[in-house]
Amino acid sequence: IGLESDRMEARRWSLEVIRALVEAEPPPVLPTATLSLFLSAVGRSLNTEADDELRDLAGECTALLIGALAAAGQLDGACDQLARIVRYAGASGPELRKRILASRNLGLLPLRRYFREGRLALTGLILPLFRMAGQDGCRGLIRHLEEEENRQRRSRILEILKALAPLSCGPVVESLGAEAWYLVRNGLNLLGEIGDPDSFETVSRFLGHPDARIRRAAMRAFWKTGGLRAESYMVDLLPRCDADTQAEMLMGLVQIRTASAVAPISRL
Repeated sequence: IGLESDRMEARRWSLEVIRALVEAEPPPVLPTATLSLFLSAVGRSLNTEADDELRDLAGECTALLIGALAAAGQLDGACDQLARIVRYAGASGPELRKRILASRNLGLLPLRRYFREGRLALTGLILPLFRMAGQDGCRGLIRHLEEEENRQRRSRILEILKALAPLSCGPVVESLGAEAWYLVRNGLNLLGEIGDPDSFETVSRFLGHPDARIRRAAMRAFWKTGGLRAESYMVDLLPRCDADTQAEMLMGLVQIRTASAVAPISRL
């Protein structure tokens, strides 16, 4: 009723209350059966709301409710609800779908479950959800990675992004333009772990970065994504870089296993 009110404040209050009730965990405040009801109401609001701020809030609530349905084990139902909302949006539907899937809120409750339950939730919930969400969903995951203060949880999110490769590679490359040094370092480490050869040229641009932590991560990703393509550069640079970066180079040259590296390593 509040979402259909003529008063803007009543509509805002309704959206804020729905968001607060869905986010309240553990234990969930709302019975699972009510999530689809709220999602239908918020979806209608999303397509009829005239105020830009409230429309954005309705979009965030929509993403949160879809994630809540998925976290409750109803991924198919969440997909059906999303498709219905997008269909009602008409010409603006594709852009609306993209915005919902890229929202940080989509992964909020599924990630909470993953942090509690571990690998079972990873294979049964997280990976199916974000494969459905595609690259836009990976962008939302990267927002969680950027904002998460708990180191163990950041490692868990990196595990998801690695498991989603190659789907996640494009969004990870985009994240290398972030201001936060740790996000750039994590992105480089992830590209190295994935071993994506298409990222080789992108990674090479960070080899001269002023931050030594990023330089080391870039060097590690450089040889992991480039293999033999990286060898001549590393052999040439080996005598002229700092000790920590040299250690990364030596590890890479050992993995590449070519005889041309023996002489410069001996001289070093």
